[in-house]
Amino acid sequence: MSLPTIVSRSLIAASLLAPISSQAAVTIVNNDSAGEGFNDVTAVSAVGGNSGTTLGQQRLNVFNKAAEILNTVFDIQQPVQVNAQFNPLTCSPGSAVLGQAGPADFTFIDQGGGDFIVYPDALYNQISGSDIDPANLEINATFNSTLDAGTSCLGGTSWYYGFNDNPSAGSALLPVVLHEIMHGMGFLSLLGSDGASGASVGPQQVFDIYTRQLKRQSNGILLKDMNQSQRASALISNGDLVWSGANVNARANEFTSGINSGSVRMYAPSTYQGGSSVGHFDSALSPNEIMEPSYTQFLDDPGLATQLLVDIGWTLASPPSPNSAPVISSISNQSLDEDSDKTLSLSATDANNDSLTFSITNAPSQLNASITGTTLTLDPIADFNGNGSVTVQVSDRSLTDSTSFNVTVNAVNDAPVFNVQSDIDLVNTNTSVITLSATDIDSASNTLVYSVTSFDSASLTASISADQLTITPKAGITGSSNVSVQVSDGDKTDQQTFAVNLRNPNLSNQAPVLTPVGNQVLLAGDTLTVNLSATDAENDPLTYSVSGSTARIQASISGAALIITAADGFNGITDLTVSVNDGQDNDSEMFNVTAYPAFTLSDGNNQIRNGETLSAGLATTDLQLSGGNNQLTLAVFFNGEQRDGLLTNSDSGYQLAPPTSGAFAGIYRVDVTDSNNLSSHFFIERPLRLVTSATPLLDLAEQQLWIEGAPAGSNITLSSDTDKLSFQNTTGQEITEVTATDQDELFNRATANLELVAGQLPENITFMAASPNIPDSEQQVETLAGKNVSIQVTDTSANALSNASVNAEDNRLADWKLTASVRSNDNGNARMILPQEEIRLTITADDFIDQSVILSANETDLTVTMEKTTAPFTLTGRITAQGFNFSSERPQVRLNLSDGTSDNLTISLDESNTVTRFEAQLDLSIISPESITIQHSQASTLTQPIPQGIDELVLELLLLALPVNNDDEAIDTGSGGGNGTLLLLLVTILSLIRRKTFTA
Repeated sequence: MSLPTIVSRSLIAASLLAPISSQAAVTIVNNDSAGEGFNDVTAVSAVGGNSGTTLGQQRLNVFNKAAEILNTVFDIQQPVQVNAQFNPLTCSPGSAVLGQAGPADFTFIDQGGGDFIVYPDALYNQISGSDIDPANLEINATFNSTLDAGTSCLGGTSWYYGFNDNPSAGSALLPVVLHEIMHGMGFLSLLGSDGASGASVGPQQVFDIYTRQLKRQSNGILLKDMNQSQRASALISNGDLVWSGANVNARANEFTSGINSGSVRMYAPSTYQGGSSVGHFDSALSPNEIMEPSYTQFLDDPGLATQLLVDIGWTLASPPSPNSAPVISSISNQSLDEDSDKTLSLSATDANNDSLTFSITNAPSQLNASITGTTLTLDPIADFNGNGSVTVQVSDRSLTDSTSFNVTVNAVNDAPVFNVQSDIDLVNTNTSVITLSATDIDSASNTLVYSVTSFDSASLTASISADQLTITPKAGITGSSNVSVQVSDGDKTDQQTFAVNLRNPNLSNQAPVLTPVGNQVLLAGDTLTVNLSATDAENDPLTYSVSGSTARIQASISGAALIITAADGFNGITDLTVSVNDGQDNDSEMFNVTAYPAFTLSDGNNQIRNGETLSAGLATTDLQLSGGNNQLTLAVFFNGEQRDGLLTNSDSGYQLAPPTSGAFAGIYRVDVTDSNNLSSHFFIERPLRLVTSATPLLDLAEQQLWIEGAPAGSNITLSSDTDKLSFQNTTGQEITEVTATDQDELFNRATANLELVAGQLPENITFMAASPNIPDSEQQVETLAGKNVSIQVTDTSANALSNASVNAEDNRLADWKLTASVRSNDNGNARMILPQEEIRLTITADDFIDQSVILSANETDLTVTMEKTTAPFTLTGRITAQGFNFSSERPQVRLNLSDGTSDNLTISLDESNTVTRFEAQLDLSIISPESITIQHSQASTLTQPIPQGIDELVLELLLLALPVNNDDEAIDTGSGGGNGTLLLLLVTILSLIRRKTFTA
């Protein structure tokens, strides 16, 4: 495509003087007609933060949300108008075009001497400070409305219009809109698969601003400085095409993969992918990025694309003012009297006008200091006096300031307090001497003075000597009289009045009355204490007794306590009788005691009782519970919280599941109570989960140990049973301890890198991990020796073949972070690290017949001779799993031939556990392929016919997980194409570019 658009340097200079708007923004222009697209009036419910009540409004809200995100990140100085619409696009039960977008036009800038840079108009407008083409919008975007039509499109899949992540609700629109608008802002290349630029001025190829920052890492040459064939090679260099911009690469250390020698890799698979190659970050980047070639996860910010757009000329919005710490007003020293309180008003200033909160960081408990809002209350505990220091802190949720002050609580004399004196029953011919007592928190007991303040002299006389009160009735007087006494500490006093009940000695004794005991229940093996009580009219001393004790139910009395013990294993009822006696008469009650079976908890192998501990594994644990009267209520506590949702029951018993996120290792407490309020508690312990990033461990590979399940912040000590392995941190320092992160979705995963001694590992390694309040954990992992393999690829004349693809069939290579696919160099040599096991290698080269060889376990050097094809046919494809993954099973790719036979094709590259590739070079003079079949146990079988008369076929497939029936079994929906496959077209579609002509 020739794009002869020329802008003179003088125009650029003039443009820079134009006024710059500070109100510009990315805006969405609704280009839909009434009743459709953004104007569809179909009623819908609010979803995921999107409050729109019609389908059209929700669509527009998502686009506006994407624009809002970009406006927050970038300093938009000139309007960026997105010409947006929803229209019916291609969609079938198995495939669909989701959307298409790109710059509406480009501008060519001559840097001098015919050195042109091609800019998308949206970007050039920002750089120049004015809209170079006001009559036209900057970006075109069209999305598929058929997904919401309720048809068989993608098997009924629809757009999800929420602003949050909800994988089960459909295809999230927000990340797709962000992705496409950023293509329109300049995240794209005009290079074709042959290395030629899609833009030229006359015969001269010119390059867009994005392409000018692409380079090949191995030689450091920018693509714009290469010849066309060199560029074509770079576009399929599979990890060697990188971004050269400084802003992007300054963040390279944030990624665990997808980085080549400090530079971020761009997507350049060994087979060129139209619409995906070059114009995206490499799919190997981890963590995932929104500008990767395929949808990876819900992402609602530009991520690393922010720095790339800055590298090509966009500017970032000004960051918020740096946060300043608040300043708290000082508080002078305070004093208050004992048994009083005091309130203080708190104040602070904050340069950022942030919301402030006050808290107490230090104070003696005796001061009982508290804060409500901006009020500090000092309310010392009763009778406290003395000194203490209080520290108050103010926080703006980021920074803090504090002030301290002293508090003096002045001592105040407290009145003495009489100990309660009960009423007295006295025979009117007797004298009674009573010892009085009182407490005084301020004075020793010998400083207290007792006195009689009043008594009924007609009935009795009362006198005190020290603390001895003597009461003498007058002859023949009966009835009740009051006596009042006083205690003094020399300053303050306390008074008490009690009754003296006088009776005639000739009256008969009244029997005591026992307070009802009632029937009792307990568990076998347990002891129950019942506090007894009774009343006696004469206040005579009382004694208690029990009868009916047996070997199964033993009963005894201690003071006024009845102690009942049920024999272990006894289940039944026994009658007991309790009596009370005042020295002359008694009262009694017969009641029954029921012993129920003790509570027991079992996992089928081990059984525990109250207070005992059971060890559980990492998975859901089946439990059987029995005991009590079987009318049970259960509660589960873990990590300081009640977690009843972890326990479910069924006809077969109970199931205790670990939490689905965050901490799961430690001690679980299960409390059980029956309807009689009998209870027990049990403890169940779970260990940490120890997982290696690859299994078995390979001594030549980079691997990690993941420790999951500890509470965030826990220290975890690591060890192993061999000195041929060490644990390291990310900087290569040897460590013996890691700390659990605060990452709920990863179960607070802590990570240690594993350093292995090559060739000296035992067959198995046992890892051990220990952390406070968590049972010790261990995991045994097999090991495997690795080897360096050299493959020499030649033709039948022994000439070296360069750029031949060598693929190893071992899906563990990705886990070991080893390359499963390499290409031969100019000398025909390719090198790989592989396990010392028999492994199949597939070698392919353009115009040569594929070769499949078995590399023996000890073989390290291999020569492969390739035979040239006479009728070459290239078949490549990429398969993506949705709703499941390829971790334990790769898809089977079978080539069906016209003679009724079939051959299995080799998976050439695992991009991740959900994306894999296959590639084959065939000779149509030898075989005649009719179709290709993709099979996986968790997806529908797909058979795709192969058209005749072509020499190349590229397939892009997404396998959908089979539906699940009520028995959790996959349902096979059959074969034949559509049901199991979805074609994702998250690609940039470039519109025709209009010619612009300018004069200075």
